[in-house]
Amino acid sequence: VADVAGDDATNIMRTFALGATVPHVPVTCMLHCAEHNQSALSSGGESSFVSIDAFKLSLLASASLTRGALTLICNLCKTIGDMEFQGQQWQRDYERSLGYELYERPLSPAYHNETFSTIVWDALARSEEGDVYLIGLTEMDPEVGRRLVRIHPGADYRVSVESMSRTAGVFIAP
Repeated sequence: VADVAGDDATNIMRTFALGATVPHVPVTCMLHCAEHNQSALSSGGESSFVSIDAFKLSLLASASLTRGALTLICNLCKTIGDMEFQGQQWQRDYERSLGYELYERPLSPAYHNETFSTIVWDALARSEEGDVYLIGLTEMDPEVGRRLVRIHPGADYRVSVESMSRTAGVFIAP
């Protein structure tokens, strides 16, 4: 029988030791249980802690709030497809999309104060095959000092892309 709490305690101590040795290097520690206070653990240095339980619960919440979100995320885990597949059109589209990946790229300052939907359509129109989809944004939260990930923040969401804002787009593309 695995000692999950013991494994978590050991990994937390290892992460703190590593963080103390090389404080400028970001360290991410994967924990089993969501019982640990993530914000208190992450308050020191560049270390961050993520739990498998919290990840599962966030996937469940995403699936509850957005139809198809869990399917999309699970399909992104498989990145190979059979290009010789000869099924129905929807099946060929599905198989082709299995080879798509997630990318994060800084947005041009020309998009400053544009709506999210305007940028989505522009990225789609600029892609050679019409197969690059903007699905979200990453932005720095000045109050917390951490990066926020916003998956589809809303069609009318105004995007701030100032010179030092480090706003990036989250894209699905082949």
